[in-house]
Amino acid sequence: LTIVVLAGGALWSGRIDVALTLVVLASLQWHSVDGLIGRPAGPGSAGALLSQGRAAEALARADADLKSRPDDMETLLVRAAALASMTRYAEADAAYGALLERAPKNAQALAGRAWVLRALGRDDSAAGYVDSLLALPPGDVNVVTAQFVCLYHRHRYEPALALVRAELSKPDVRPPAVSHLRALEAVAEIALGRAEAALR
Repeated sequence: LTIVVLAGGALWSGRIDVALTLVVLASLQWHSVDGLIGRPAGPGSAGALLSQGRAAEALARADADLKSRPDDMETLLVRAAALASMTRYAEADAAYGALLERAPKNAQALAGRAWVLRALGRDDSAAGYVDSLLALPPGDVNVVTAQFVCLYHRHRYEPALALVRAELSKPDVRPPAVSHLRALEAVAEIALGRAEAALR
């Protein structure tokens, strides 16, 4: 959840590029917290290395892991995010493109490719991926988080806040998800000039 807080700070500072990277990392950590993926991330895993800002090491670990598990989506996402973090945008774009060919509705890949395309100066193409992301039904916390970042970037703070609150209102939200979503809720409240609400 520390990454989610950092992502909130990046959003507040207008650093959408940093925020999108952190959202990918938060989503990967969320999988481990929520048990959606049965393999927990160890301290030397690619995801853990990337969360520590060690992008080159994360890329090397991901490449090594993919030799034995070439279709592992989690590792492929970390690899793409590592390339983007190293400003190797053309390679990151290709990596996200390959991910989306296999999983066209993957929220993290859609968000990542949108960021990379913007970094490459292809804003019109990036907008299409953002639109695709926002069109997804908010089925889980990963999707909601990625959609939140994109809405925030478009200065649509009220819809972003409504999205998070709709997820919080679900009766089966687990405690780790509540903390995650509350952090995003606070970011939206601050953007709306309601810092006192964010501190409640």
